[in-house]
Amino acid sequence: MESISFTVITVDASLKSALISGEIQAPEWSFLASSYSSITASTCSSCVKGIMPGFTFDGIAFNTIRPYINNVNFRQAVEYMTQYSTIESTVLKGVAGTAGPYIVPKAQYGAYGYSPVPGPYYYSYNLLSAANALLKAGLVVYIPAKQGTLKPGFYCSTDGSVSAAKSGCVKTFKLTTYSKNDVWYRHQNPAGSTKTNGKDCSTSIKTWTASKPGSACVFKPTFYYRNDDPLRDGAAQLISTAAGLIGFKFNMQGIPGTSADADVYGPSGAALVSAGHYNAKTGYNTPPKFLNTAVNNTSPSSVPDHWDMYTFGWIDTVYPTFEYTFFSTSLMPFPDFTALSNKQLDYDLNQMYLTSTTQGAAEIWSVKSATLLNQLLPYMPFFYQNTMWSDNVAGWTGFANVPGYGPDTSTGLYYTSLNAHSIAGAVSTEGGTMNFALHETPDTGGLNALYYDNWVWQADLWNEFYDGPIVAAPWQTM
Repeated sequence: MESISFTVITVDASLKSALISGEIQAPEWSFLASSYSSITASTCSSCVKGIMPGFTFDGIAFNTIRPYINNVNFRQAVEYMTQYSTIESTVLKGVAGTAGPYIVPKAQYGAYGYSPVPGPYYYSYNLLSAANALLKAGLVVYIPAKQGTLKPGFYCSTDGSVSAAKSGCVKTFKLTTYSKNDVWYRHQNPAGSTKTNGKDCSTSIKTWTASKPGSACVFKPTFYYRNDDPLRDGAAQLISTAAGLIGFKFNMQGIPGTSADADVYGPSGAALVSAGHYNAKTGYNTPPKFLNTAVNNTSPSSVPDHWDMYTFGWIDTVYPTFEYTFFSTSLMPFPDFTALSNKQLDYDLNQMYLTSTTQGAAEIWSVKSATLLNQLLPYMPFFYQNTMWSDNVAGWTGFANVPGYGPDTSTGLYYTSLNAHSIAGAVSTEGGTMNFALHETPDTGGLNALYYDNWVWQADLWNEFYDGPIVAAPWQTM
């Protein structure tokens, strides 16, 4: 091979057309199920393809220092709104991946992973559990019409019990019914503020009537979802629809991936004063510090950090070192942008990533970390994607089908770029340009490995040339 050409193709249908026509030989991305199924021997006789479990996972990241989002009961409520079987059948079409609530599932990571049996932190679709979790998070629900044994009015809860708000929040009983006409309110202003959206929401709940506290105090967390990714878009819409069945509304904001830095990652950085710092003697981190005013103010025009939820997507490796990368406070504000600070989690992650000297020890600490992450929920996964790859091999040989990665993705293409060569008939020839396709445009750093950038497509382009051997040794290729 004489050279490599990278073409940016952002639309899945266009990617399929470019492959079938021979414009490209390989995409550095997995096809969607509809495109993958239409690549057949009749549509492309020179195309080869396959499916393998992948290490790309997508889901919801929570801004864990935002009001109410910082309460784990709220994050659990979103878990209970999530229909994983429906995501798998309708969004993933039964072939594009495996949906589930676990950040480090055993199906993907074996002895490093965690997939619990039913118990306190075993999440399945249950809207009644979601409604009661919202109450436990401190929200107030207004029931406009008789609902089961409850009369119309405001209701609030402590520890999952519910009572008429005019009697105060005391332990009496849990909600037993819900309605799409219910309305969910905050009853506290952000820290350091006397108003929320121009309204004082902290007045005694006992004084609330059907006209109080008003629409300004309706709790609608800002949910940024990637509207340029059909998989993340589809899963987010399913959760929004399910939430509506109990009267809960999100402030749904569809954004392209290019806006994530301005809307999510940058604001998280602006809210951070200092990251955690590892203490080798104790094994713990010092806690991070944040700008409370930037975090708690709810007016997007006045401060930057106003996102509550975001549909993340990461491309990972066969070892779950991302537990440390994404959740260690020492790596705030990026890649750890959720702002979750938990002393025990930091310790477990440090033991797994920094001090373990054997695989067995790393596995033990990985499971401990994964177990705690499943309880704390800084992320709520949607699914792990399968890699549905296809290459047009006309005139070429030497594609490297790397176990766990396939011949595409950054690792597969690294070895393909080393090994592939053009052929004329059955004879190998020198020269030729192989055409790869990227899913997004890298930033201006190009191939300069010293150029720092958070944009994942920049890193992916580097991986084609620099990082492949670190991820997978050449004897693992096929």
